[in-house]
Amino acid sequence: MSKFASNDEKFNQLRRLKLPIGHYAISYSGPLGIREIRQISDIDLIVDDELWCQLLTSHKIEFENGMSKIYLSEDIEAFSDDSFLSINSDCPTARTQINGADMIDGLPFVSLEHTRIFKNILGRDKDKRDIESIDRLLAK
Repeated sequence: MSKFASNDEKFNQLRRLKLPIGHYAISYSGPLGIREIRQISDIDLIVDDELWCQLLTSHKIEFENGMSKIYLSEDIEAFSDDSFLSINSDCPTARTQINGADMIDGLPFVSLEHTRIFKNILGRDKDKRDIESIDRLLAK
């Protein structure tokens, strides 16, 4: 068990969904949560087009802050390329993020390098703190 029990529970919720490996990766704060850098409030997934279309058969798209997403549960949200490429066209594609994911405890996590890119684009205070943590991890 990690030092953040609520992180463990969220990752276990995701495991119970049995999403197909190779079609998604855990993004945003998830790569920090699994490394016990900080507590996460939810799980954000980047999914490929195939999984996105599959999810649309049982979930609806919601729009928030100019981004489209699908809520898989109260704590798990899915995003596609269309969800975030409107923010910045220099973002790595979903396929790039999924292919470069780090497998940790049986789950795929967006690499720290890709996580850093998104945190830098978002630029919120919490993202700046996360970038400092990422930089420390990458320097090791």
